[in-house]
Amino acid sequence: MGVWKQAWKQKGTPSALILSRQDTPYQLAETCWEQTLKWGYIIVAEDEAKPLKAIIIATGTEVDPAIVVDKTIKKNIRVVSMPCVELFEQQSRAYQEKIVPNNITKVIAIEFSNDYVWYKFVGKTGLMLGVDDYGLSGSADAVIKYKQLEQISIINRITAYLGE
Repeated sequence: MGVWKQAWKQKGTPSALILSRQDTPYQLAETCWEQTLKWGYIIVAEDEAKPLKAIIIATGTEVDPAIVVDKTIKKNIRVVSMPCVELFEQQSRAYQEKIVPNNITKVIAIEFSNDYVWYKFVGKTGLMLGVDDYGLSGSADAVIKYKQLEQISIINRITAYLGE
């Protein structure tokens, strides 16, 4: 809802809503539309009494797999939903640092389409789970499996990355 409202209000730049053809879980119960207007926000917070192990950044259909990872491996991970990188970067430095602190070196991004924009967050020591090429055809399930982006592969790759 927040993204729709912002696109409707936008006067100085173009807007696009990218919609999925596949079924996706509905995340509204986990968030509110005002949070989306920050364009990057914590959708699953870590236990603040323990050291933060990693941050997973995802958007759209990738948010649910990120939440499943957090619930499955239970390593005190923060999950960040980032509907728009460019607009998140227009937020104050303090807000950006609150959501994705620079001192956290274990940053993971999950992006089922082009992954280039996420490297600014994961850096040299992070983990990028995404697609860096084009031209595959087939069902969504077949392509996701080929690219090792099905849920079990994501869990296994992140578990190996975290070293546990």
